[in-house]
Amino acid sequence: MTPRLALLVAASHPGDTAMHADLLAMAGALRARGYRDDEILAIDGGLTREYLLAFLDEGRRRIAGWSSGHVFLHHSGHGAFWPWDAESPAEARPAWRPEADTLLSPDRWLFWDKVFAALAAPAGVDLVVLPDC
Repeated sequence: MTPRLALLVAASHPGDTAMHADLLAMAGALRARGYRDDEILAIDGGLTREYLLAFLDEGRRRIAGWSSGHVFLHHSGHGAFWPWDAESPAEARPAWRPEADTLLSPDRWLFWDKVFAALAAPAGVDLVVLPDC
């Protein structure tokens, strides 16, 4: 059987409920498609950049020795891009904004390029990303 891992992120801000519901729905859909509990890693709630990096590091550790396989990354949360005055999409860096009240603090965001670097999917491992931000 081909190895697989689903990484589910629900990065809610205070008062948000939709992200948690998204995580539950996605986990249910994956289980209906045959994913076992040990093939699904989830993180939910008030998250920080550091906590998310540790979560991605756990995913990286699990897939580090794979020569093939599938990784599914679902992020439900708040997003942003920097710099605000980017004149084209190529100039803007998209990011997760896990912490409330950080709209003007990109140093607290987790940029997508850092997400992919932290996960470090080996060559031969397919990575499918579904962002909901």
